[in-house]
Amino acid sequence: MKRILSVLCAVLLLASLAVTSASAIANPWADCNTMGEAKRIARFPMTAPEQVDGYRQSGIQAMKSGVIQVFYEGQDGSRLTEEFPPYQQRRGPGRACADQ
Repeated sequence: MKRILSVLCAVLLLASLAVTSASAIANPWADCNTMGEAKRIARFPMTAPEQVDGYRQSGIQAMKSGVIQVFYEGQDGSRLTEEFPPYQQRRGPGRACADQ
């Protein structure tokens, strides 16, 4: 009887793990090596500076919905993120925004 319960528990555990991993939400951001690659993914023409106020460009991501974000890192390890187009331009008129 104990063996049957052990096997049943193992089967239920494996089934719950399979359901959990299958229901994960995919990350919509694609890591990019160049701004040209980001432009192709987002279909959004733009340029971004290599440095901003002492911060150097440390990464680029793009989304097929037309958004690019550029990451910058300072010498002290602090980080800065710029999104293009800015969120306020994308959200449209009359929509609530938590960052106002």
